[in-house]
Amino acid sequence: MSRDILIVAYHFPPILQSSGLHRTVAFAEQLAAAGSNVTVLTITQNALPAISDDGMDDVPSSVRVVRAWGLDTTRHLALAGKYPGWLAIPDRYQTWIRPAVFIGKRLLKRMHKPVIFSTFPVSSAHEIALRLSTKTRVPWVADFRDPMHVPGETSKTLEKLEAAAVSRADAVVVTTPATRDLFSGRYGPAVREKVSVIPNGYGRTVRQVAASEAKSPSCAPNPQPLLLLHSGSVYGEFRNPSALFVAIAELRDAGDLAEGDIEVVFRGATLAPAVAEKLEQLKLGSLVNVLPMAAHSEAIQEMARAHAYLLLQGSQFNAQVPAKVYEYIAMRRPILALTDAVGATGKLLADIPASQIADMQDAGAIKRGLMALIEQVKADPTSRGLTHDVTSFDRQAGARHLVDIVNKL
Repeated sequence: MSRDILIVAYHFPPILQSSGLHRTVAFAEQLAAAGSNVTVLTITQNALPAISDDGMDDVPSSVRVVRAWGLDTTRHLALAGKYPGWLAIPDRYQTWIRPAVFIGKRLLKRMHKPVIFSTFPVSSAHEIALRLSTKTRVPWVADFRDPMHVPGETSKTLEKLEAAAVSRADAVVVTTPATRDLFSGRYGPAVREKVSVIPNGYGRTVRQVAASEAKSPSCAPNPQPLLLLHSGSVYGEFRNPSALFVAIAELRDAGDLAEGDIEVVFRGATLAPAVAEKLEQLKLGSLVNVLPMAAHSEAIQEMARAHAYLLLQGSQFNAQVPAKVYEYIAMRRPILALTDAVGATGKLLADIPASQIADMQDAGAIKRGLMALIEQVKADPTSRGLTHDVTSFDRQAGARHLVDIVNKL
């Protein structure tokens, strides 16, 4: 490959909070390995909510990282927690759009047969790429880790930006066939021809830990307590554990669960006030722990120690599969998925051994799924019996697909 690549991405090391950055790093790594000169255009570190050196080693030394000045409106431009709405359009990092476009134009002028690649979330990355591609006529690949527009939830601005990105980009990448179908329905069947599916997948760290776990599991052979881990964010009604808390409380009150039988850990979650209040009212402190965010490498080691995994995915996200799911799958442990069985996540996990699927809002179904999962772990505490092939979910394969897409532009 002889094309230079400009990657526009908010999520890039050393940001701590996002699993999405590992997808972008894998793309940068594979494009560089294929012979491209890769430059990443991202935001200055002061705008990042938290930083960590974890992940920096995965960025190849040949990849150039350029940072455009920007602020986080909610932290830097708010007075007593309030700020003008236009300062967060299309998102709270909108201040980096003009600096990034200015820098991006200069970078593109010095590149050989350049291609722009941008990734959402966050939406301002696509806005930057849209302006750069329009001004320079450089081919553009728009990556949607999630659909940008959710009817009834997102603004007209995001609706228009998604439509512009899908229609004007030379190629569009999504993470699930359901999102491809969604875009085809929204923007016409002709769009389908330029939409490719590259799943989120799992990366190098997970691959290495999973290989080690297959030989010598880290989880305790005597599951007392059984460690059920949710790794990642919990927010709003979209990933709401309230019904799960009710289910656990009812199982405890019925004598089916006792202190020491199970520990449900939410790593890196911030519960909404109403959900935190529900947890306290149900007196689940001895069964449920909410712990602060950890660096990605530490989170993966914690996954290795867990007996089983917990997933929350509301039906509003039926077209999407969280990146965390692929890490769960790679580790070959039982999964309790509180999601819609007919959504993309439910359909994926239906074919994965030892997965229990229950409606996120149905406490009765959750109780049945949780008890079935507990029985699975008791029968095979270290998951020695789970030997299914997971190589098709490796992020490297998806990154190679992106190389093919760029080569065709």
